[in-house]
Amino acid sequence: MSECARRYEMSAHLQPLGSPHEGVELWFGDTAAISPDDVLELAALTSAPEQRRARRFFAERDRRCFLVARAWLRILLGAAIGEKPNRLVFEFGAHGKPMIAGGERRLQFNLSHSGAHVLFGVTRDCAIGVDLESMARAQTANLENIAARVFSPRELARWQAFDDPICRRAAFLRAWTRKEAYLKATGEGLSTDLRFIEVLASDEQAGWSGVVRNATLYDIAAPAGFAAALAVLDRAAPHHSSEPAAAAQLLPWRCSQAKIVAH
Repeated sequence: MSECARRYEMSAHLQPLGSPHEGVELWFGDTAAISPDDVLELAALTSAPEQRRARRFFAERDRRCFLVARAWLRILLGAAIGEKPNRLVFEFGAHGKPMIAGGERRLQFNLSHSGAHVLFGVTRDCAIGVDLESMARAQTANLENIAARVFSPRELARWQAFDDPICRRAAFLRAWTRKEAYLKATGEGLSTDLRFIEVLASDEQAGWSGVVRNATLYDIAAPAGFAAALAVLDRAAPHHSSEPAAAAQLLPWRCSQAKIVAH
């Protein structure tokens, strides 16, 4: 089997998701579905620093998830710029956000883990952030305590108005993923007080989109059992607004399976 065909086979577990923002490509994958032999081949696409970082994970499943996710990211980015995955070099911003070194900084990307599952976002010319959370995670967490720390007073009142526990959990995860996606897009990280990023709508429901500060945020139609969000930075967006607004248009681009094979 050729190298290109093998790369296609190893990326076959990546599922493209419908993107709410033109020019942003979204992919979802389950690293637990990868065979041990394929994990070894995918790990060979990663760098020495990535492999050292993987060895610091205590659990084998976490090491596997990290290496497969990094290899998939390299396959997607390599397909986008016509470079072999193992030749990509990354550098990091002030808050640790990765970017491709050299002349390919126009290509923007982000990824998020939830257990063995991974969400990728890739685009050009505009910073993005994605976040993925399992609905099962919210069943055991003390959401009341967390909500008091991450929701604004107005958000907290809206959230506490949900009588149904299932609706309350779903609303919490949608709001959490929106906030996380925003922080990942800006590169600020959790040093920012999440209460100042207001994303829980008065008519809260899945499929929400809105402008918050300098970003347009969207719920992503993730597979069943997950909540996910996308943030796209847009400096023209109104500051501190959380009402739905039209998204800025990015350069049309799509990373298809054909491109994965071609490179």
